Amino acid sequence: MSLSELFASVGVKTAHFIDDAFDLVPTKGLSQEDVQHFIDRIDLAALERIGEITGIADITDADAIEALQALEHTHSVFNARAEFGAAGEALFSDFFSDRSGKKSDLETLIAFLKKVGVESERFGVDSYHDCKSEPQLVFIDLRLRENGDPITTADAVEVYKKTREMYPECKPFVFLMSTLTTPLKNVRESFFLEAQIFASQFEAISKHHFRDEEEMQAVFTNYIRFMPELHRLYERIGFIESAISKAAVNVGNTLRSLDLPDYFVLHHNTAAIEKVGLGTYISDLLLEYLVNEVESSPELWNLAAELDSWKLQKLPRSRFGLTYAAGKIYSGNMLHSNFRLESEASRGLGPKDGYFYLGDVFFLKNEYISGNPKKAYVIATPACDLVRPEKLRERTIFVCEGRVKKVTLATTPSGDGGIPTTIISSPKEKLKQFSIDWNKKRLHTWHVEEMSAFERNESDYVRVGRLRPLYAIQLQHAITADLSRIGVQRAPNMLQPMGIGVFVSNGTKWVAVDSDDVNEPCAAAVADAEDGKQALYIISDATVRRIRKKIKAWLDRNATLPSYVTLKKIVDSEAFEERLMYMIHARAEGVAPEDDIVRPMEGVDGISEDECSKIVLVRPNSTTAYAKVNGGRDISTEQEAFLVISLFKGK
Repeated sequence: MSLSELFASVGVKTAHFIDDAFDLVPTKGLSQEDVQHFIDRIDLAALERIGEITGIADITDADAIEALQALEHTHSVFNARAEFGAAGEALFSDFFSDRSGKKSDLETLIAFLKKVGVESERFGVDSYHDCKSEPQLVFIDLRLRENGDPITTADAVEVYKKTREMYPECKPFVFLMSTLTTPLKNVRESFFLEAQIFASQFEAISKHHFRDEEEMQAVFTNYIRFMPELHRLYERIGFIESAISKAAVNVGNTLRSLDLPDYFVLHHNTAAIEKVGLGTYISDLLLEYLVNEVESSPELWNLAAELDSWKLQKLPRSRFGLTYAAGKIYSGNMLHSNFRLESEASRGLGPKDGYFYLGDVFFLKNEYISGNPKKAYVIATPACDLVRPEKLRERTIFVCEGRVKKVTLATTPSGDGGIPTTIISSPKEKLKQFSIDWNKKRLHTWHVEEMSAFERNESDYVRVGRLRPLYAIQLQHAITADLSRIGVQRAPNMLQPMGIGVFVSNGTKWVAVDSDDVNEPCAAAVADAEDGKQALYIISDATVRRIRKKIKAWLDRNATLPSYVTLKKIVDSEAFEERLMYMIHARAEGVAPEDDIVRPMEGVDGISEDECSKIVLVRPNSTTAYAKVNGGRDISTEQEAFLVISLFKGK
């Protein structure tokens, strides 16, 4: 399918470009130096005209220099610049030349889009209104106002919100664009979080790519084809929000039907026996009932059916680590809300009052204050031994120690020892999370002295969360006995994020043709099956495109090498990108992952067995002949491949 056919099939007709290159008037006041040069070039009559424009009677040179630095007066003189002849044109020459230079790359892309059937509308920073058509593509400049302030996404986010205000039902694909590569990369995540759009509905892109038609063809093809799925997902999320609202109304109606005698019965028949407060018992009851009501909504299961219908190998591959949103959902599944713990403490049911609970999680107080915890502790004592504070002082509390790390895109939650990694929000920073890996062999005991220290606010520990019962019991079982695993939700991401490097043979030595993402955990990922018989290899779409481009450029410079024909055939194959982006590799019986040699082109029509052996994928800690391939190293007799793609553990 051609790009024009793809755009037509998903309804892409209009693109909006918002960039200061399309500003009709300056967006900042003139500099003192430029105004001084202007004043030096005009006569007395022109100066008096400046006074009329600015509203300053008996204007002096000094008055004019000060006034024209204000944006309001800059605009007035700009609109009347023709009256001042060559001096007026010279005053704004920098504005026009800067605008012309910035337009060049944009107009190249606009011309390309027109060729594939997409019309474009151009807007300056303050002129994004009176649009002709609803956009399906929106291009927003990262630095809309070059006023010397630090680069932020605030202006770009505001522009996107204007799009949604003008077209409430609009769900465009958004490109945040800039010539500044490093700032663009640094603000990528903050933009889509603040704009409240899907990461797959957005891309940060360098304007330098706009002149590369092949690159832009690949970018549009790989992202725009998913717009129907994104639109349906938007709709499903709206339905879920509605379902939760309806469930809340039902819970409220049921709660209003409970009368005072009902609470009396519940207290004596259940709460009193369980030795928990009536408020805690009713709150738990209502939470479960709310879940039941949401569970009864067809909207939830329509979302499930929608997700089941997706062909996952065809979805975008732009990152593989644990994102904040995924960590938040997983954490909510595993941990009680901290508001619950604060409520208990305010009702005299916290550690200060002698109340401890199975699954309570603690940090060391000094590490908590610093915002950089290294260790965590979780209570593993059975719940029945914790319900009576007066009796608890006669016993000990068992706690299990865990190692705390900051969550990054290289974080891989595991289930080592039958205990899933705990993801917990940072108590200090809103968008920061920590992972806790529990060590069931590192146990501690708290005696009455430690419990008393909590009462006196002198404890070295501070409570930061509580595992939900199912996870707490799983932890407890893992510690106390070799019992079968309790069926809790698996960690949200078993993919191991990887960096990537690419090396080609020149006949005698290995040459590094791509090392941009050696330490980038968004570049690739690996997941091994639990039985060890196969592995999933994924390389991000953008990385594969870049790799292919760099290999082809290297081949163009080395067309006389004996490997040229084979390598060109491999990288020109339609299956090259597809295999690198998503490949399931069956492992031979008894072969360990690190001993395995992966040939991505195996089984591709038109590629012979000998040709398949000329490209290999190498894992970290490999024991194969390709383990130490690196730029500048000699090629050994055991190494028959011409192209080696090495994966590196993310940092």
